[in-house]
Amino acid sequence: MEPDLMVKVLEPEGEEDHVAEDAEDKDPEENKIITKNFSFQESFLFNNMPRHKSCRKINFEPSITYFKPKNVYLKDLKIIKLNVEELEALRLKNIENLNQNECSIKMETSQSTFQRILCSAYKKVSKALVEGCAIKIIKE
Repeated sequence: MEPDLMVKVLEPEGEEDHVAEDAEDKDPEENKIITKNFSFQESFLFNNMPRHKSCRKINFEPSITYFKPKNVYLKDLKIIKLNVEELEALRLKNIENLNQNECSIKMETSQSTFQRILCSAYKKVSKALVEGCAIKIIKE
């Protein structure tokens, strides 16, 4: 059975012919390069990490960050988190009545990304309304 992790020590190129005059004082391990072969699990984790989230243009700063049903204490409610980019997508699409292409240009993102943001926002707001949850707007 092969080991999951294999370490191989290599001599640097061009170093094998060079011998120091005081070789007995030199550490033989000092000039070696260590390469590492990762296991399948480790390489899977490195290769499947999420991409860096790009910045999106938000032209709206909400002054109110919580919405909840009337006559229900906040501590008794499930809280659904809506980030500002989702709120901006809702504002552009439903308040300014722009089409998705215009919205994506204003947010400086692709149309498909805007669609995913908008769909996520609709789902969260719908769930909050149907299930009687509070909505917390998160400024990331």
